[in-house]
Amino acid sequence: MKYLIWLAMAIALLGTSCALQSGAQSTVSAGAATPNLTAAPGALTIVPTIAETATPSTTTPSTFGSYDDPHDFRSFAARLDAAIQTADVRFFLDNVAFEDLKCEVDFPATSKPCAGKARGTLVQGIVAGVWASEGFGLDADGYDAFIREFLTKTDASAFDAYGDPRPRLYAYGIFKPEHRGSELTRETVQAFATRVTSESGVKIPGPGRSVLIVHVSFDGQRWRIVRLTVTPPLQQYPPSAALLDPSRPEAKEMLQYWRRWEPSPGLAPTKTAAPVRTATVKPSSVLENSVVTPEADRWKLFSSREHGFEFRYPESCRVAELDNSFNVGGRIELTILDAEGLELSEYVDRFAENRARNGDWMVESIRGEFLAGQAAMTVDYRFGGPKRFGTATFTLRNGNVFIWSLTAGGFTCDEPNVYGPIVSSFRFVR
Repeated sequence: MKYLIWLAMAIALLGTSCALQSGAQSTVSAGAATPNLTAAPGALTIVPTIAETATPSTTTPSTFGSYDDPHDFRSFAARLDAAIQTADVRFFLDNVAFEDLKCEVDFPATSKPCAGKARGTLVQGIVAGVWASEGFGLDADGYDAFIREFLTKTDASAFDAYGDPRPRLYAYGIFKPEHRGSELTRETVQAFATRVTSESGVKIPGPGRSVLIVHVSFDGQRWRIVRLTVTPPLQQYPPSAALLDPSRPEAKEMLQYWRRWEPSPGLAPTKTAAPVRTATVKPSSVLENSVVTPEADRWKLFSSREHGFEFRYPESCRVAELDNSFNVGGRIELTILDAEGLELSEYVDRFAENRARNGDWMVESIRGEFLAGQAAMTVDYRFGGPKRFGTATFTLRNGNVFIWSLTAGGFTCDEPNVYGPIVSSFRFVR
């Protein structure tokens, strides 16, 4: 197979050469690490022999190298980050540049797109691959499944030294010319997304934290996704942590530019009428840092047969059911509204715009979440004369939008402390 960019990058990262032959075994030096690499055609099995860690340096720089961004990659990156955090697979489908790939050359003969087709038959697709192995072709359905697997198979409780375990854009950079691959001749930027999973997927190895490299090229008019590469888990293959930690020596061998992704004002995941201060996902936010404690497990259970959900709440917080809303205590509310056929990001965008236009909200941040096992979005805002804090989390289900909210004010049952566990206990039962 002609696409060996992942193999070239791995060899350069380790600072050595490695001949990969069927059934052959090589030992490669990577600083203090000496993993055994057992190679086979199209795959690379990694068996570490010492426990090198992939912990980021305490002095990790925010950037190195230079890139003048002549075609405004940062604007595309802001939309990419929003799509990653909200599991918006449609964004990836709308912004990919498929190319002609050949059966039994780029696609395995047994793959679905090439079933019954002669060798060399052209099929539209994109090259993907696991780092340190040859690439493989994905048609539109395979590409959809690959992206969906990365965005949805996560271990939301596995915070580590790199922060939030859920999918997000962590950094972006540019590989040195000798490591980009000859087929990437246009201006190409590598976006480094990361997440933690508790299991190994069909195409993506696990468990642990891995990095998805999204190769994005400017075609003269717009940015398009042209390649995908996913790394093995960092704890299995620590040198790949250089993509997230440029203080590692391997980073300078492979990259000419690297920058930690921090959205700036005006590059929010969604548009709002009021000034927006976007923020990266932080473990300290109300919903993200919430777990259902043993005490919460003994809380009372509220169920709605009509709407198909349930949640737990402390006895001190009385639940009052209205038409399409449920008040928990004095400052927590679950509201159910018609989504009016809109996608989640579209609905949140319009909702926040309307509240900001009416002067009700001054939006502080919009970020991706997961609620009840599916994509959600949270808006943090200020409201009222004293600029009190409010937060609202949105998710879609069966044509309705479910909105959990907490507002500062006169608390009746310790709402700020019980809000997180209440929302974390929420689940759909049909």
